[in-house]
Amino acid sequence: MESQALQDLVAEQEAPSRALIEREAPLALISRALSEACEGRGSVVAVEGAHGLGKSSLVSVARTLAADDGLEVLSAQGRELEQDFTFGVLLQLFESRIAAASEEERGRLLSGAARMAVPLFAPGPRQVPDEHSFSILHGLYWLCVNLAAQLPLLLTVDDVDLADATSLRFLLYLTERVQELPIAVVVAHGSALRCPDPDVLWQTTRHPAATGCRLHPLSVQGTARLMRTSLYPQAETDFCRAVHDATGGNPLLLHDLLPQLAGAGIEPVRVSAPEVAAFAPPGLGAAVTARIRPLGEDTEKLVLAAAVLGPGTEVRHAAVLAGLDLTAAAAAADALMAAGVLARDERLTFVHPIVMRALNAEQPPARWAEVHLRAARILAEEEAAPEVIAAHLMNSTRSGSGWAVDALCAAAEDALERGAPAAAVNYLRRALQEPPVRDRRAHVVLQLGRAEATAGNPQAVDRLSEAIERLPDPLDRARTALETGRMLFSLGRLDDAAGAFRRGIDELPREDEGLGELLRAALGTVSRLETARAGLPAAPSVAPKGNDTPGKRAQLAQLALEGALRGDARDEVLELATRALARGALLDDTTADGISYYVAASALTVAEDLQTAEAALTAAVEEARSRGSVLGMATSSYFRSLAIQRRGRVGDASADARAALAAERHGWRLAGAGARAVLADTLVELGDLQAAERLIEESEAHAEEEGEASATRTAFLAARGRLRLLRGEGEEALADFTSAGDYLLALGITNPALSAWRSGAARAHALVGDRDEAVRLAEEELDLARRFGAPGTVGHSLRALAAVQGGPAALELLEEAVRQSEQSQAALERARALIDYGSALRRAGRRRDAREPLRLGLDLAQRCGAAELAGRAMRETTAAGARPRRTAMEGLEALTARERQVAGLAAQGMSNREIAEALFVTVKTVEWHLKHTYAKLGVSSRRELRGAMTDAAQ
Repeated sequence: MESQALQDLVAEQEAPSRALIEREAPLALISRALSEACEGRGSVVAVEGAHGLGKSSLVSVARTLAADDGLEVLSAQGRELEQDFTFGVLLQLFESRIAAASEEERGRLLSGAARMAVPLFAPGPRQVPDEHSFSILHGLYWLCVNLAAQLPLLLTVDDVDLADATSLRFLLYLTERVQELPIAVVVAHGSALRCPDPDVLWQTTRHPAATGCRLHPLSVQGTARLMRTSLYPQAETDFCRAVHDATGGNPLLLHDLLPQLAGAGIEPVRVSAPEVAAFAPPGLGAAVTARIRPLGEDTEKLVLAAAVLGPGTEVRHAAVLAGLDLTAAAAAADALMAAGVLARDERLTFVHPIVMRALNAEQPPARWAEVHLRAARILAEEEAAPEVIAAHLMNSTRSGSGWAVDALCAAAEDALERGAPAAAVNYLRRALQEPPVRDRRAHVVLQLGRAEATAGNPQAVDRLSEAIERLPDPLDRARTALETGRMLFSLGRLDDAAGAFRRGIDELPREDEGLGELLRAALGTVSRLETARAGLPAAPSVAPKGNDTPGKRAQLAQLALEGALRGDARDEVLELATRALARGALLDDTTADGISYYVAASALTVAEDLQTAEAALTAAVEEARSRGSVLGMATSSYFRSLAIQRRGRVGDASADARAALAAERHGWRLAGAGARAVLADTLVELGDLQAAERLIEESEAHAEEEGEASATRTAFLAARGRLRLLRGEGEEALADFTSAGDYLLALGITNPALSAWRSGAARAHALVGDRDEAVRLAEEELDLARRFGAPGTVGHSLRALAAVQGGPAALELLEEAVRQSEQSQAALERARALIDYGSALRRAGRRRDAREPLRLGLDLAQRCGAAELAGRAMRETTAAGARPRRTAMEGLEALTARERQVAGLAAQGMSNREIAEALFVTVKTVEWHLKHTYAKLGVSSRRELRGAMTDAAQ
């Protein structure tokens, strides 16, 4: 048959047929065999494959191809119920053909040696003595010769391994003589649970006249192709991969599964992949059980035990659960492997995971729950991994077993250590359902509250509060109160947090002063973040001599922040904060869910040791990630965004702020306004004022709906004020900066390094024409900044004073701003100072002098990713008579640290969702980073990205 004709047939049949996708090799063999038969050269094509791989469809295609090519076609199929019926398949092949022949043709077909086959077609019961079997087989051979003398002949036998022994002997007899005849034989085998004469079948399929072809499951690409030519033309790749994983690429299972997925309303999109992984088609389990029933009762017992125990089951475990001795279990396992139900391995794993799920889904619930309980005990006796035992207990009978509670709690503890708090929550909720005995319940509730807190579940507060009421030990109650307060702090419920800390102090035994120091320090921090209220304790005024206890480190952190807020000497603040951190000991004290660590890190940020602050907060991010702490991840990301923003890395600051806000769906409310302020500022730096305006509007509505704590709202007000200044709305901007200032002053916060609201208000006053008030506010801020001593803050205040004062003195102020900023780690502030100074020099007619600071400022702005500032610098540089030089805005060097991180994971083959889960960010954040990465690297796909990253590494 010509290749084009074969391709046309494939194109016609591909949609309805599961045989033709990735079946080019067997189709080519069949086509060649038919062509050679037409030329007088016979052969056998033996298609081998497990159940459901499309053997029958290929046999059907062979018949279609042969009929189209003018061959006579005779077909038969082996059937399990007819295996003991001698000549059963042979009668299927020839009986109807002989019966339909005319008397004349019948005489011609059965003439000569073919006459020996006449007894087979005689009417009435057929009882052919064994001594005549050979003569009948010989006669049938000559019948084939006579048939082929009229037209080339195709004989097909589907499921030939189910044929009776006599028919198998005939096929071998024919195979040994077929090469000189215009006959093609196509047989399919591999599905039979037992074959009457496997040796004869082996000799037939391995004969030199036979060509074998083994069918394999579809690849992921083949599965996707099949799906897109059937019910799901728009199926997304991840969805196709999930379907492939469930079915093992078995075409029969695919064709059975797809209509059921569609009927269940499961959309063929990436987010539906988990639904596919859990889907169990009704009736599939019963069909599998019925298919293996001929193998005996032991196989049924073992396959159900293997389904309960799951992939990779040890034979001995399945044997105990199934009630079999090891020898019988091993024999049953071999039979199930031969049947294609279990994979050929020393451990028991289903070839198709969907079959395992279907078997489990179709069992009576009560019986299945009891089987899972027995499975858990069997595995526990061999000290299996805690999560393996817990997986069975999650589905087991609830019996009030103390052993089950202990096992579930052990699995939860292990899950927390692995950074999987969601799993720990599930285990502990199940433990409460067991239920635990009265004396044990309080500790289970406490463990659950801690796990829920780590997972970012607001319900943790209620759990922890319940634990406080139930715990008999006052020291345990005090510790739990500390944990509860920290959780409430992350949720933005500062009043409630303060109440929890007070209760902890009241519960605390006198002998545990260290815990008391932690509680008092936490209470002091919350008091600083709330409006001034009576009854809140003042911060400690004297620093402890050492930092060798958690309480002392917490006190030092609080003192550092108090000093930073008041504007004490910068060096003193740095010394206190550094002592508090104690080279990571403070993080060990509190974890990333605590408070004191952020207090110390914030003091470093305000005091402009930005490198140390970022390193410390990165350690908190990693600690939260290692435990899977959603709230800890959000809080650490937010505080790190502040340090990174001051360092000048616009893209990374935005990414951290987005990561923090992503946790709002888990209840995080600590600093949503502050995170939005960071985002708005980065959008302004990127030159996207419209997006910044939209964010500000959305943030206002969000703050009103959530009733968010007002402490971090000052940052939001300042961000909105800066945006209004850019729009020329002086009165509105002044109102924002004044509101922020009033709130901060009410709390006794005067340091402009925390919030430079005075300089913002000064610029607003200048915009509305009140120059005297503008200068007064700018000078006041500069005095406060000099008193604190952070060079970046001093430089910022100098720039503000220069802007509102103007005149010849402005140049001197800006020159000093450049000198101050050169001593600071605040790169973006340094870029602004250089560009402001260069611009002022140009306006003063000193174009040559202006070029160098403008060039340096442009380079720094580009490296920071501040597109708006860089654009301004380029315009000023051009006006100064110089040609701007671009720095690395393209290529690998242009990627930010966060972009490199995301790009590296994408290059490894991780999906956007997988990257988001690994980094605790949203998918949109990942997409945002990849969009900019692709633009900088000039690539458009993950494959190109992988190449770019590989080339750069070489």
